[in-house]
Amino acid sequence: NQYLVLPRLNRSCFNLFSSAAVNSQTHEEVAIKKISNAFDNRIDAKRTLREIKLLRHMNHENVS
Repeated sequence: NQYLVLPRLNRSCFNLFSSAAVNSQTHEEVAIKKISNAFDNRIDAKRTLREIKLLRHMNHENVS
Protein backbone atom coordinates (compact mmCIF):
# COMPACT_ATOMS: atom_id res chain seq x y z
CA ASN A 1 0.00 0.00 0.00
CA GLN A 2 1.37 3.41 -0.99
CA TYR A 3 -0.21 5.36 1.89
CA LEU A 4 -0.23 4.83 5.64
CA VAL A 5 -3.53 6.22 6.92
CA LEU A 6 -3.31 7.97 10.26
CA PRO A 7 -6.15 8.05 12.81
CA ARG A 8 -9.27 10.05 11.99
CA LEU A 9 -8.93 13.75 12.70
CA ASN A 10 -12.38 15.23 12.40
CA ARG A 11 -16.05 14.57 11.76
CA SER A 12 -18.51 17.24 10.71
CA CYS A 13 -22.27 17.50 10.70
CA PHE A 14 -22.34 16.60 6.98
CA ASN A 15 -20.93 13.07 7.55
CA LEU A 16 -17.50 14.17 6.38
CA PHE A 17 -14.51 12.41 7.82
CA SER A 18 -11.09 13.99 7.61
CA SER A 19 -7.91 12.12 8.21
CA ALA A 20 -4.33 12.21 7.12
CA ALA A 21 -2.02 9.80 5.42
CA VAL A 22 1.68 9.61 4.67
CA ASN A 23 3.11 8.38 1.39
CA SER A 24 5.33 5.47 2.37
CA GLN A 25 7.84 6.23 -0.40
CA THR A 26 8.07 10.04 -0.40
CA HIS A 27 6.93 10.68 3.21
CA GLU A 28 4.61 13.37 1.84
CA GLU A 29 1.62 14.09 4.07
CA VAL A 30 -1.81 14.21 2.43
CA ALA A 31 -5.34 14.87 3.62
CA ILE A 32 -8.19 12.46 3.00
CA LYS A 33 -11.82 13.48 2.93
CA LYS A 34 -14.38 10.70 3.11
CA ILE A 35 -17.98 11.53 2.36
CA SER A 36 -20.39 8.84 3.48
CA ASN A 37 -23.49 8.35 1.36
CA ALA A 38 -22.27 10.92 -1.17
CA PHE A 39 -24.55 9.61 -3.90
CA ASP A 40 -27.60 8.54 -1.89
CA ASN A 41 -29.66 11.50 -3.03
CA ARG A 42 -29.55 13.95 -5.92
CA ILE A 43 -28.56 17.02 -3.89
CA ASP A 44 -25.60 15.33 -2.17
CA ALA A 45 -24.50 13.78 -5.46
CA LYS A 46 -24.50 17.16 -7.20
CA ARG A 47 -22.62 18.77 -4.33
CA THR A 48 -19.99 16.04 -4.34
CA LEU A 49 -19.50 16.16 -8.10
CA ARG A 50 -19.29 19.96 -8.04
CA GLU A 51 -16.55 19.84 -5.40
CA ILE A 52 -14.61 17.21 -7.35
CA LYS A 53 -14.80 19.33 -10.52
CA LEU A 54 -13.65 22.45 -8.68
CA LEU A 55 -10.72 20.66 -7.08
CA ARG A 56 -9.63 19.24 -10.44
CA HIS A 57 -9.43 22.74 -11.91
CA MET A 58 -7.50 24.30 -9.05
CA ASN A 59 -3.91 25.21 -9.69
CA HIS A 60 -2.34 25.05 -6.25
CA GLU A 61 0.64 23.14 -4.90
CA ASN A 62 -1.45 21.69 -2.04
CA VAL A 63 -4.27 20.39 -4.25
CA SER A 64 -3.80 17.48 -6.61
